[in-house]
Amino acid sequence: MREPFRNAFTINKLGGGFFPFSVSTQQYKSGVASMDICALRVEDISDLIGEYAQQTYIVYDVDNPVMHGPATHRLLEFDEIVSELNVSCRIYGPRVIAISEKEFDGFAKNLPHYNFNMFDLRSEPNDEAMASLYRFVTDYDFEEPMLNRVSEARLFLHSHDDCYMYVEARDESFLKSVFARTLWIYCRTVTRSRFGRTREDIPKPPLPFVETIFPLNSAMTILRKNTEVRRDGSRLVIQMRSMFSATTWNMKLQGKLNVILTDRNGRSRRGKANRSVNKGREACSPER
Repeated sequence: MREPFRNAFTINKLGGGFFPFSVSTQQYKSGVASMDICALRVEDISDLIGEYAQQTYIVYDVDNPVMHGPATHRLLEFDEIVSELNVSCRIYGPRVIAISEKEFDGFAKNLPHYNFNMFDLRSEPNDEAMASLYRFVTDYDFEEPMLNRVSEARLFLHSHDDCYMYVEARDESFLKSVFARTLWIYCRTVTRSRFGRTREDIPKPPLPFVETIFPLNSAMTILRKNTEVRRDGSRLVIQMRSMFSATTWNMKLQGKLNVILTDRNGRSRRGKANRSVNKGREACSPER
């Protein structure tokens, strides 16, 4: 087996192998949509965050594994890590900062963490307002969407182990973008492990394909053992079997890539995908 490139699917192990591609979503009456997805690093979607979020990002309660020194056995506080990274930001205290969109991409790529929280705002709050906001968000229990409580924010993100991600957004399209990026990384990873193809060889999933398979108010999990990668002439075929009760999608992506998603029973039929939801299940109608 060839060595795949480093990402959350290969850094984290489950039973000695790749992490599964797993996602579940929920749409709330307030219009907020949430998504649990893995395996995904914050840095893998920093550009998507920049395209969607407001100008100021409040990053807080970031836990990291960096020691102050070999003799002290003391972990660095978040603000100490920020200072060492020489990041241009506003530090409100040892656990919370405000950082701009311009600075965030490099920050996300260089920041070591195993817990990470952020939401966006239109502008930097003053110290008093930030203290009030911080007390408010740290009392969060995940029983309701964070965005229902922080009306000024469009985005909330929580990451654990830089692998398990929970995202809330006021626009479902952002969740679809994150879903598509994760699927793309997964396809690139399994292809690289099978054939050693460079990651640039795999085109990004087009929007119609993403719209068809996105599990709104539902879930899907795809294991590495249920993912087949093969060559069919000049075309690369990736066939994935989902572990949830759905029917079949057989979609041809751009370029020389064919991605087939079948249900957990292995059923597959070629069809023109129509989106419908019936008790949380996705459906696909055959071509007539």
